[in-house]
Amino acid sequence: MKAFLYKVLIFTLLLVVFNYFYLILVKSTDWGFKKRIESISFGNPAFDVLIIGNSLALDGIDAGYMSEVGHNTYNLAIGGASVRTSYVQLKEYLEMYDYTPEIVILGLGSYTGTFSSATIHPVVEFTSKEHSFGPGDIPVVKFKWMFKEMLKKILSKHHRDAFLVNGQLRFNKQMPDDTRIVPGLKLPVEKYTRNKTIHDIIALCNHYNITLYIVEMPGYKFVRHQVPVENLVLDPVNKNGYFLDYNTVSFGTTFNDQTDWVGNSHLNVDGARKFTRVLIQDIFQ
Repeated sequence: MKAFLYKVLIFTLLLVVFNYFYLILVKSTDWGFKKRIESISFGNPAFDVLIIGNSLALDGIDAGYMSEVGHNTYNLAIGGASVRTSYVQLKEYLEMYDYTPEIVILGLGSYTGTFSSATIHPVVEFTSKEHSFGPGDIPVVKFKWMFKEMLKKILSKHHRDAFLVNGQLRFNKQMPDDTRIVPGLKLPVEKYTRNKTIHDIIALCNHYNITLYIVEMPGYKFVRHQVPVENLVLDPVNKNGYFLDYNTVSFGTTFNDQTDWVGNSHLNVDGARKFTRVLIQDIFQ
């Protein structure tokens, strides 16, 4: 019996040590974890613009450039984040810090699957002050997909060379867009207008007197629609939730199909700079 208990104790200790070092490794190598820790550890931030959303916004909106031209900006977007995660991040930020941003940009793509999910991103959930830890929070279980990302950083120079600037992930990798335009494709605008969480974000911004811009991010040719959605305001009563549509065939000519993409409808550093210039002009001018 004593030998059995001794083996159980040794196994438990090894499991704890392994998970401890795995968590350290994840926190030091994963971009989402790095920026998450940074965003909840600001001393007294004074960002005028916050960006929320999924990986399309993480890669595609250049917060550093926006700051350079006079709009102090931080990109809170996390790869794989659901709309509910973006709401949680924004609410947490506004409750945590005294300085209230003037503008929030929610960057999404109707061609992704993050709209209907009510799941909170594991990194955000794990680091939330209100989170109650349980067996499911064991690092090797909760963050098991990150092991694949760590391998990419080891094997891929482009992943090793990627870096964060004001929360934006900058990729120099170039992957051509070899897809084709789909004739007659329409934007499923109801994904935005009928999404409860998006309206929760609008209500949160109304409460803090923040102007919200909801951006349909540009994507590869095969997801672009023909007719732009113009002059759509999701909360016309309070005049907030301005919808900006950049995933159109006509706007797609802004980009070089061979050099401005990192893959899978994600902009690289050059494409993001081109897009952000237009975004700044539309929002501020």
